[in-house]
Amino acid sequence: MKGWWQHIILIVFLGVLSCSLKASSKNSPQVNTPASQALADSVAIGFEAIYQFQFRRADSIRLALQKSHPKHAWTSILTVNYYWWQIITGNDSEALRKEYLQQINVALKRLDEKEEDLDHLERYTRITLYGFKARIEILNKRYISVVSLLNSYISNLKTTFDQEPEFEWYYLTSGIYNYYMERAKATHPVLRPYLSLYPKGDLEKGLEQLATAQNSTNLLLRTEAEYFLLKINLEEEEALGEAESNADALVTLYPENVFYRYLYYTILLQQKKLDKALQQYGQISVHAKLNEQLSETQKAHFIRLAKEDLTRYYIETGKTGE
Repeated sequence: MKGWWQHIILIVFLGVLSCSLKASSKNSPQVNTPASQALADSVAIGFEAIYQFQFRRADSIRLALQKSHPKHAWTSILTVNYYWWQIITGNDSEALRKEYLQQINVALKRLDEKEEDLDHLERYTRITLYGFKARIEILNKRYISVVSLLNSYISNLKTTFDQEPEFEWYYLTSGIYNYYMERAKATHPVLRPYLSLYPKGDLEKGLEQLATAQNSTNLLLRTEAEYFLLKINLEEEEALGEAESNADALVTLYPENVFYRYLYYTILLQQKKLDKALQQYGQISVHAKLNEQLSETQKAHFIRLAKEDLTRYYIETGKTGE
């Protein structure tokens, strides 16, 4: 980590997904009619399309939902996710960021109006939306604004503690909070007086909760947990072998996801596993160039990043690349 504020950000920096879209009725109280189940299925398919870098398909699904369910939180969530993946895969623009933020604010307003009547799914959604909002503030380098979101995030999150068995997506939110809260205290002691104002975390419990989410039968929850364990192993624990396993699991699930492949590639380079890294370099190029659902900008984005990393590797190691 580069600074104290980044640990604060990670406490509120939640996953790509926002709600338990294919859960049973126990985990998703709203899904109790054929119509609502059809909506949940459509949103789940939309998320899976995003993970597989089928962006045109995902866009078609979200546009259809904006017509059929324009005021539903899930429609906003899918749209926010779609915009976020556009931003991080090279299609970033000021207009896209504004629309992304607008969708978040609209969804939060609807949830805030219900307040006391929120079910587990809606509480989880609201928690995650604050994480989404923090993301754009990070990109805009408004770090003070990110820190201010912490109060809203934690005031919602603490109402869900110990309810993980009732709603399995809380294993993700609780796990992230428990781990990063204690990690921030250990890494930056100067933060302890400030962080002591919030519920105490538990590093080991956080890892156990993320492992529980990682082993879920819900594919989308499993994906999110795998990704955060990768980030923890890579950036906090410096456990590159474990991070490699996380990355391998992600690219196995989503072979077209060039972002996951790029993470895998950088982890291999850090371990000086050049042969395996070059294999991923080739896969990044192939999957980017052949994916007709990517823009030309997106196709070039990760190829450029991978090339820059490889050049840097050759310079640092004294290799020629021949």
